[in-house]
Amino acid sequence: QFCHGWHRQQENMMVAVGEVAEQLSPRVRAVIGYSLHPPFMGMVDGLHPLRLIEEAIGNCSVAIEESQAEISIGPMPKVRIHRPQMVQVFQNLISNAIKYRREERPRVDIAAAEIDGEWQVTVSDNGIGFDNQYADRIFGIFKRLHGQEYPGTGIGLAICQRVIERHHGRI
Repeated sequence: QFCHGWHRQQENMMVAVGEVAEQLSPRVRAVIGYSLHPPFMGMVDGLHPLRLIEEAIGNCSVAIEESQAEISIGPMPKVRIHRPQMVQVFQNLISNAIKYRREERPRVDIAAAEIDGEWQVTVSDNGIGFDNQYADRIFGIFKRLHGQEYPGTGIGLAICQRVIERHHGRI
């Protein structure tokens, strides 16, 4: 009804434009989310990352249950962090561990260790991994190693890197 009187070719073109708009929508939302990450407002001293990790796990609960992922968390120190941003970092890393998994049950290990007076938090998994030659590439906006083989916008690790660097860390 919308295209009444149009030629079939024009109708097909409108359908194609609609499909492209639907595909771009998640990316547009992702760019907005990336650009809106404020610098450092709301930093909290003495926050325990365990609570943030538990919140991130709760946010990923459906994927964790469906994949039967196993997540282990070691002792964590109290540190100065921006709560919402760090929840997103843990959520993105856990989500990626589940998304980019092998055939076996996903396993995510989160641990912390004090090294040279600084805390190093490690998130490791038994997923498909990546070749170190692509390490810089995967942290870029919309940079994906696997094309459309896996769902997503290609912005999750870019957000992680931005947040970690704002906390004066490295990822």
